[in-house]
Amino acid sequence: MCLTAACAGGCTQILLGWECEAWSLQVPRLYDIYKAQGIIENFEQLLDNIFTPLFEVTVDPASHPQLHLFLKQARPQK
Repeated sequence: MCLTAACAGGCTQILLGWECEAWSLQVPRLYDIYKAQGIIENFEQLLDNIFTPLFEVTVDPASHPQLHLFLKQARPQK
């Protein structure tokens, strides 16, 4: 699964609907494409879209229930 975080939460919610036994989290290297298409304005926005939901769900699991469930199920690859 690629955690696409260029859009503000919508993509994350769609991708988190998938069920799988093992997960691989990747941050896409598509900054230039997202910027050219006007999806994001700068690299800071890309990082905010990735990490803000992760920090929020760590403090308050109810803030992003699907992300909370996903993180409980995610485990490191061997």
